[in-house]
Amino acid sequence: MSKIHRLTDLEIERAVNRIRSEYDHYIVHFLRTPDAKKKFDERYEEALRSRIDLATFLSAEIQVVRTLIERAEAKGNLSAGNPAPKPKAVVSYADRIVEQLQARIKHYPALGLPEHPEKSPDVDKLYGTLRWFRKELWDVLYPVFLGKCPSPGLFLADTDLGALTLQGDKWPKDIEAYWALLNGDAELSQIARAQNRCLFLGAQLLHRVEILLDIATKTDSITKEEMAVVHKAQAFCRRVLNDFRLNNIGKI
Repeated sequence: MSKIHRLTDLEIERAVNRIRSEYDHYIVHFLRTPDAKKKFDERYEEALRSRIDLATFLSAEIQVVRTLIERAEAKGNLSAGNPAPKPKAVVSYADRIVEQLQARIKHYPALGLPEHPEKSPDVDKLYGTLRWFRKELWDVLYPVFLGKCPSPGLFLADTDLGALTLQGDKWPKDIEAYWALLNGDAELSQIARAQNRCLFLGAQLLHRVEILLDIATKTDSITKEEMAVVHKAQAFCRRVLNDFRLNNIGKI
């Protein structure tokens, strides 16, 4: 397995500085108040205090400032009687970080959220992956666990997984809330919080499942065939938590 690339302190500093410079451009060029930049600094301080994964945080924040600028550009052109230009591709160090992060999750199944310029690929892919996990692994393991190592944690995990993986065209309630904000007039900070909540709930569930899988490996009545599925599920959870940068989010 290839080594997971983690952001160094220098990479984090350069990305944060780039985001702040984008806010400076937004403030000066579009005659905005410094409020948006101040709110970013507050969220960054909170992220440091909470010790959340900074790669996930920066990915969302880059999207926030980029969208602010694109909206301001579109509004300025429309008010001048010109059609809104297509968003320009900004090649920057921060953008390259986002591209590297998204490359790690591109092979995962998507939930199927409609196209939207501000949609989070992480949310779409994570919840599509959870659906796959429920169908391909959990529905096989749950009856085994129920008969050989039942626990309150098992029932809670099954309930939460069901709530996060509604079938067909139905979306989980937190996805519905996130999508409503994305398509409404909500502030971008609200959208970012809703996005991060979706990621937190998915991470929390995977950490809870990891605990149950560890318990199963210590259960004598588990057969060799069943244990092979347990080990497959363990490897799957580790890989998803690594690729989506969720190892330190929602950990129990």
